[in-house]
Amino acid sequence: MAVRKHPAHGRLLWLWVFTCAAATLFVVGKRSVEVGRQVLGETFNGWLISDGFWAYRDLDKRLRCLAHLIRKAQALEDGLEPVAQRFGTDILTVIATVMAAVYDAPPPAGALRARHAPMLNDWDTFWVVLDHPELPLTNNEAERALRHWVIARRIGMGTHTAQGTRAFAHLASIIETCCKRAVSPWLPLAEVIRQRRQGLQALPLPSLAI
Repeated sequence: MAVRKHPAHGRLLWLWVFTCAAATLFVVGKRSVEVGRQVLGETFNGWLISDGFWAYRDLDKRLRCLAHLIRKAQALEDGLEPVAQRFGTDILTVIATVMAAVYDAPPPAGALRARHAPMLNDWDTFWVVLDHPELPLTNNEAERALRHWVIARRIGMGTHTAQGTRAFAHLASIIETCCKRAVSPWLPLAEVIRQRRQGLQALPLPSLAI
């Protein structure tokens, strides 16, 4: 999951993206607990990988994206203050060690945590992968899904009505989901428009192409 700022009908909202193996969903709204719960539901029991924003911290099964932490540590290492430089270098060394251990470990590998993760607090969400090395280390997939739509937002200067905001999020969701399922989005979109013009229920999106 990832989010970016999105100007929408006179307000500054956020473009959220939720992505999994077979679908991608875009939502425009506030960056709040309520939006996350609206999408995931109260009984969500999967793993969520995200940045460190506080609104996600009530989820039990959550991973923090290591790429975000690496960028922060790299900024410290590249800074001018010697103590901060050393701290950044130390963090990068710890992360590199942990990532190498995760990549080398056959799942499940519960002993990894005892060896590599003495730091806790919300840092604990970085080290979930020590117990579940089959999970991703970053939310890069969600970040990549956002990239084209952030560019589209900049070109189009955001959306200007609530209806336009919904249309933007729905079209982005359909196109990215079809791409993830290795099918062209244009035929399903044309079929949805045809069905709705006749007052019929829109058909579901095609399944993953084999």
